[in-house]
Amino acid sequence: LRSCINRPFILFPVSTDKDFTFNRKFRNIVGPCSGLQILRYIHKELKNLYLYDLHLDAISFTKDIIWNWDWRTQSLSNLLRKYDKPETYIYESEKNVDDYCLEIVEQNSDFFETLSKIRAGEIFVEISQKDMLDVNTYPHALSDQNTLIQFSNVLSYSPTFYSLSAIDADLIFLNVLKEMSDDSVFVGMVPFRGWREFTKKDIIINDKLNLPWRQDLYEGYYKSRVRALQYI
Repeated sequence: LRSCINRPFILFPVSTDKDFTFNRKFRNIVGPCSGLQILRYIHKELKNLYLYDLHLDAISFTKDIIWNWDWRTQSLSNLLRKYDKPETYIYESEKNVDDYCLEIVEQNSDFFETLSKIRAGEIFVEISQKDMLDVNTYPHALSDQNTLIQFSNVLSYSPTFYSLSAIDADLIFLNVLKEMSDDSVFVGMVPFRGWREFTKKDIIINDKLNLPWRQDLYEGYYKSRVRALQYI
């Protein structure tokens, strides 16, 4: 636990998430400040982009890409150098950040045009320091119709699992589903559910959480909370 808490913040310029493709375009997008990861889903008809994170470097890097990066004259790897410091570890993968950017541009033909529309004030952007685990801090972002909620691995990465039980993480996930519109979609890694797309109909009890060592919590706490969410 101590090594997890005290380790440097990890900045992920290259996605480690499962890629999702959709046969429609979402009016609004909600997600963490994960640099290029969330930007694979933006498009020129987008109305609102809400990006939240606890880590200031993640916020700053995402803001740099959205507002300051001149893709005509500066490589992303060059932009990334300013975040190479002792308190921040830059995640290294087999993919160079510039190669990863080219992949996104190939998959998302609206990428640069959408960035230009954002900078022209035609698409609303909110980037702020908020805990995505606390749904009460951004209800306005969740309740809009036709919203993509890209949760990445917020519910399953190691600091979350050191501070929350899997049952509580699942209840947070179910509360997001409760708050979002019927035509919205949640994507991300959910404990004991996996990397998937979820909709409102997935507010159901997860029997995989019914393990012997958490039997009392499951029976006395989790089941009643899920039933309450189902009937709100």
